[in-house]
Amino acid sequence: MIKLALSEKPIELTQEEQNRLTQEFKDSGKKTTVYKKSYIEKAVKALAYGKCCFSEIKLDTRSTYTEIEHFYPKDLYPDEVVRWGNLVPSSKKCNTSKSNTDTKKFPIINPFEDNPREYIFFLSGRLYSRDTEGIGQNTIDYCALNDRHHFVTPRAILSLLVVDDLEAIYRLNFIDGDITQLSQRRQKNQINRIKGYFAGINRKAEFSACTATSVIDAPFFSDLIIALKNNQFWDDEFETSLQEINFCYLGK
Repeated sequence: MIKLALSEKPIELTQEEQNRLTQEFKDSGKKTTVYKKSYIEKAVKALAYGKCCFSEIKLDTRSTYTEIEHFYPKDLYPDEVVRWGNLVPSSKKCNTSKSNTDTKKFPIINPFEDNPREYIFFLSGRLYSRDTEGIGQNTIDYCALNDRHHFVTPRAILSLLVVDDLEAIYRLNFIDGDITQLSQRRQKNQINRIKGYFAGINRKAEFSACTATSVIDAPFFSDLIIALKNNQFWDDEFETSLQEINFCYLGK
């Protein structure tokens, strides 16, 4: 989970239209899916870069389809059925698990208002609560964020692959070998490989918080950065990528 910015609501969702859809929902006995207008679904999905705003799993891939989740349940708070800011993109697992939990009575992290790192942290691919108010644990439990099949295993595998590959490149070029002894072309090739891994860890990427945390917490990572700087390979591109990795970091 990462901090997200709430965009402006779709231009079609005027106050008049919001009032009309809300009344339609109430008149139907809370049965009509007024929030599934195509312009609403498209805008909501974009809020989290095509990911579930809770688990960060990529949506509309591997049979993981986008569901429009109501942060405050529409059955409990019908006036919020199409309020912009109450509609969030979710995976079916998170949506089903959260269900009609009254998040005003049992608060969870709202990534559009809260900074997740104040409430939770990653350790070995699993999320743990950081705060004393219970908001972090509520989020983990109500959204099933430590479900092994859906989230823990796939994000741990992805993170380990990135860490293993980066460490292998680091050892090959700075520990077991000397990158400065390579030809200019081969040096460029190795540096571009490292840049590729750095750039791949960003807020738009699947499971970015877990991957960023695993990389930053890896014992070799700070040594890799020092080696790159000492050998004059560090540049603005690396710096920009590192800032993005730090943004996604959710460590202890």
